[in-house]
Amino acid sequence: MVGAAAMYYKLEWKALVIIGAMTAGFFFIGRSVIDLPLIIAPLMMGIIGGYTFKKEKSLEFFLLAASFSLAVLFSSLFYYMMFYENVDFMGMLRGEMVKFLDAARAPEDIRGQILADFDGSKDDLVARLPFSAFLNSLAMAGIGYAVIKRFL
Repeated sequence: MVGAAAMYYKLEWKALVIIGAMTAGFFFIGRSVIDLPLIIAPLMMGIIGGYTFKKEKSLEFFLLAASFSLAVLFSSLFYYMMFYENVDFMGMLRGEMVKFLDAARAPEDIRGQILADFDGSKDDLVARLPFSAFLNSLAMAGIGYAVIKRFL
């Protein structure tokens, strides 16, 4: 992230070409869609940070741009995995809840009610994911801004 910020700060748009080539190289070596956001997220925050400090934009600009960009990135990955790769995140989450309830020795009536409530709210959880991703991205962007500011 800091390297991408410094590169953009010095090279401006030319840094986008270099960082884009690096990202493509990582993708072709690993060929894993799941790993791509882990590579892209810090580079994206770095580019936005370099732009923010080069053009003397505000903290609010950085937070909004980085949070929105990261939320789109993470939400896109989630929906891609869910709809195109058929990964059942809700089924996995339900399985973890069952394990937790078993470990806690929850009474059967309470266990059944909790699982019924979860099953009834699956669609709401999936629909609220972009907002959750935005809030998580906002926290990451705040930390990222402090780190980038320290170095630039």
